[in-house]
Amino acid sequence: MDPKAVSVSSNHLSAKHGGDWVMAATLGQHRSAAIVHQLRWFHRVGVLGVGVIYVIFSLTVRPAGGFFGNHFTDCLAGIALPCALLSIPAWEPLFRSLFVSLLSTLGATLSAAVVWEVLVPLVDNDSVGDPWDVVAYLVGALVYWVASEVIVRRLRKGPAND
Repeated sequence: MDPKAVSVSSNHLSAKHGGDWVMAATLGQHRSAAIVHQLRWFHRVGVLGVGVIYVIFSLTVRPAGGFFGNHFTDCLAGIALPCALLSIPAWEPLFRSLFVSLLSTLGATLSAAVVWEVLVPLVDNDSVGDPWDVVAYLVGALVYWVASEVIVRRLRKGPAND
């Protein structure tokens, strides 16, 4: 995105391109177009990375029982949910308000977990709800939030301050 297409004032961020201003305006503080672009790549890499980890883990090393056998994939789902919803520019305006703070991120993830762990077992006899899976979804959402905040802080510093 062309940096000249973005204008920033104390209460307003607008852009003439894509939905980048949407993400920048809803992630708390105003961020430059470069940071928004990097966050979109973070979300895309997050979805792909979690997907690859899930496939490898599920097909090769998944132990029977314990945290890794029962809840690790639910933690991955808690990371993948915000990454997936915010990586697609067409979906971003629909879901951006769900991930503007830690509390809203946890709330959105809790909603998805309740659907998956409470409602799906009501209609699918092969599905079993597990309250610990809900906790695992929330842990994944917390990991997502911390990772995104660390990335944003590093991007704000810029390469000169590393």
